[in-house]
Amino acid sequence: IRHFDCVGFINYCISVSQQQPVQKSIAAWDNRTTLVLDGSAEPGDLLVSPGLEHIGIDAGNGRMLHAEASLSGVVETPQPRGWRRHRVI
Repeated sequence: IRHFDCVGFINYCISVSQQQPVQKSIAAWDNRTTLVLDGSAEPGDLLVSPGLEHIGIDAGNGRMLHAEASLSGVVETPQPRGWRRHRVI
């Protein structure tokens, strides 16, 4: 059983997709990835909360995947409004 905090979940997913270890903070993901304009949103974009308190992945159809809490683990929920969107290239 794996336990993730939100940024640990993102680091794990990107590490698997890039086939190399990735270890970044929410601030690093926010500062070192391409900011996406609303009109070009795609599933797989990173979603970063105001204040850099939480991060998730766009799952498409207005939903996001994120590590929410210890008891619920990784969940799919509606995307919140006002979060910055980033693309990992």
